[in-house]
Amino acid sequence: MYAAAQTDSESYMHRTQFVLSQCEKLREVLLEVTKSVLNQFIPKLAGTFLDIITNYDDSLRALQPRFWDEDRHNIVSAAILRSVLNYTTEYYDTHAINSSFAQSLVIQTLDSVPGLLDFNLDTGTQIQNSSLLASKIHHLKLLRTFRYFYDCTDEVIEQLRLHCPQLRKINVTGSYGVTDASVRHLMQLRELRSVRVCHTSISEEHYGLLLPELPHIKDITFWKPESNLLDHIAVENLDTISHVIGYIEDINMVTQKCPNMTYLDLYSIPDDLSPLRVLTALDSLQISNAHYGTCNLTNVLRGIGHRLRYLRLYKVRYANLQDIVTLCPCLEILTLWECIFSPLNQNTRIDPQLPHFRSVITLKIRKKFRGQISYNYLLYYVRLKTIILDGVNIFTMDVMREALRRGTFTHLEHFYILETSHGVLTIEAVDLLIEHCSYLKGLGYLGRCPCIDQNSIQQLKSRILERNFDLEIED
Repeated sequence: MYAAAQTDSESYMHRTQFVLSQCEKLREVLLEVTKSVLNQFIPKLAGTFLDIITNYDDSLRALQPRFWDEDRHNIVSAAILRSVLNYTTEYYDTHAINSSFAQSLVIQTLDSVPGLLDFNLDTGTQIQNSSLLASKIHHLKLLRTFRYFYDCTDEVIEQLRLHCPQLRKINVTGSYGVTDASVRHLMQLRELRSVRVCHTSISEEHYGLLLPELPHIKDITFWKPESNLLDHIAVENLDTISHVIGYIEDINMVTQKCPNMTYLDLYSIPDDLSPLRVLTALDSLQISNAHYGTCNLTNVLRGIGHRLRYLRLYKVRYANLQDIVTLCPCLEILTLWECIFSPLNQNTRIDPQLPHFRSVITLKIRKKFRGQISYNYLLYYVRLKTIILDGVNIFTMDVMREALRRGTFTHLEHFYILETSHGVLTIEAVDLLIEHCSYLKGLGYLGRCPCIDQNSIQQLKSRILERNFDLEIED
């Protein structure tokens, strides 16, 4: 179409008409496909179509071909997206859309997806589309999850109240157009489990009034330090709270008023986290910007480590690896992001037979460039399905062979490695991984591994296509 727009108006009209006819054919074909099959590939396919349309739109607007017609362009772009959307679509990938045109296109085509359960626009754009969205929400009567960051307004919230009675989760973070006036609408959405209104114009006082009115509410967010939110809510009104998030100064008060919490994400860390030991249901813990010893994490893990299924430490100083692998035998997801580790004692030996190494299925590590330890213990994890490493240069050919011999990657599905300029991963090691990992579905960031060139990656992609592997290489 771009070439036709540069030729003459007749060629452009003919080409756009052809594209419209092909869109209709594709739409008819997909209507014959079962819902279960569609739900497997439509989310990603629709996201890919959006990327193509966005790039095409950017090119046209930058160069302005002589015979380009903007109205025609909008019609064709909408038709392309509609061709892969229908009443069976419950979700599709609209994450990180930075283009105002693409975002407006998603909103314009909401009438094609009346069965949508999850709506997600989590990036701001130059042109606000909130009024357009408010006019289209009536199509989404089955909606369960709504995320609209930065640009949501009271008008949008009111439309959600009128047309989306089954809404369970709402996140309008950063939307200063959402004010206290929205609280009365949110109160009427009786199925809400999660309400995220951080950095909006809703006051803490009105947020405190809202929570007790929602019979199924599961989370509470403290979005500023020294919050007095809990002072305004009786204990009996917090018995449904299972997720606690944000800046918490008084950990004792939180444990007393939210005794049933299962998930805790702390942005600011009190001096001593030992009171967490009384939380008998807590199985997910996130800690950010803390000193491991000062906040007494060893004592915490001795009390609750055996129950934890999820642990994320972000920028924690002097984290004790020996504690984590010894005191957390049931962890399924472990994230150690930019942590500084206490050096292991020379006589300390990590036992590869610890239950911890047989329980973790997702491991994410970003290396901090000081206070480091050896990462050879990574080979002890024998049930991994996902591994994400950033700055950890470990997988030489010899290490890869040893990992495969130990069975480290027997169940592996996703392998994402972002190496530094001193990286060691080679294309031969990747080939060995593919050969021995029958469940592998995704390889990530090979282009950022200094020992692997683009030509080798292209050849690898060709071999995967020839062998008909269900394996995606992500940039």
